[in-house]
Amino acid sequence: MVQTSILLRRNRRDSAGKKRLALVALCCLWATVDAGASEPALTARLNTVSATLGDPLLLRLTVDRDTDARTLFPNLAGQLDPFVVHSAAAARVSDLGPGRQRDERVYELRAYTLEADQIPVITVPVVSASGDTTHLLSEALAVAVEPVRDPAEGDDLRDIKPPLWIAGGVPLWLAGILAALLAAGVAYLAWRFLRRSPVAALAAAPAPRGPVDYVREFARIADMGLLERGATKLYYTRLADVMRRFLEDRTRIDALERTTAEIAADLVATDDVDADSAASIIEFLKAADLVKFARAEPEAEIARRAPVDGADIVREVEARLVERQVEAQAATTTAETHPAITPAEAAA
Repeated sequence: MVQTSILLRRNRRDSAGKKRLALVALCCLWATVDAGASEPALTARLNTVSATLGDPLLLRLTVDRDTDARTLFPNLAGQLDPFVVHSAAAARVSDLGPGRQRDERVYELRAYTLEADQIPVITVPVVSASGDTTHLLSEALAVAVEPVRDPAEGDDLRDIKPPLWIAGGVPLWLAGILAALLAAGVAYLAWRFLRRSPVAALAAAPAPRGPVDYVREFARIADMGLLERGATKLYYTRLADVMRRFLEDRTRIDALERTTAEIAADLVATDDVDADSAASIIEFLKAADLVKFARAEPEAEIARRAPVDGADIVREVEARLVERQVEAQAATTTAETHPAITPAEAAA
């Protein structure tokens, strides 16, 4: 009987403990469900209760809500008169625990009138997961805006203070002496510059350059080894440049900035170059144009002979120019020795 009584008491204690555990678990579950369904809450705070006229004032709006809800912070521009919204920071989100989050946004306000004494009520919408919108209202916040000047000073203007003497620096008499020495130095240099000898200036001038040896220019390009390095385009570009400079220098044809077709028209019109030399020049420039613009690849032997062909053209044209110069001198000498007879003298 004693053992049976002890077993009955133990069974009763175990049954009571299980009931208490079940009751505690039920309460925790109810608290969790109730916390998940909590209503959103809005809090508005200022960083200070007094501010000087024109100084920044920070307004902090905080909304505690469910995780599946959304807070729609307003812009507040023009809604807080006489306060002016100077700027607004981006909203920040933080976790508060299971099922809850906190949204926070800071606004920078400024007051430019002493009549600003409180922040009015602010409305912040919160949209739930089901689409319902709850409009949260903040409390009006009192703030004191203080003037920049002490009210005891009144509105009268302050007296102008005299300059404050600071010890040290350069004495005025020393600064005057330095300025006089500097002016004397500048005057001396100007006198030396104006007194320079004209003979010395002429002696320093560079000597004029003699005529260019264009035959030697073609030979110099041939010795540069451009073909051996595969620089065919650069090779023909320099050959064409020498030929164009030769035509402009010797025949007064504007060849450096003109096309081959335009140069050909000028060669036909000039008497300084005969027809055979003109044809050779045009053929030389066209071959260079094909390499430069059409990416043509001439035969190796033809490419190696290009400087020689250019030098031959230079010799032919210069020989023609010398011949024309001799003819012109001979004609001038004949005209001076045997002046022309007028018709009246022939009749007499």
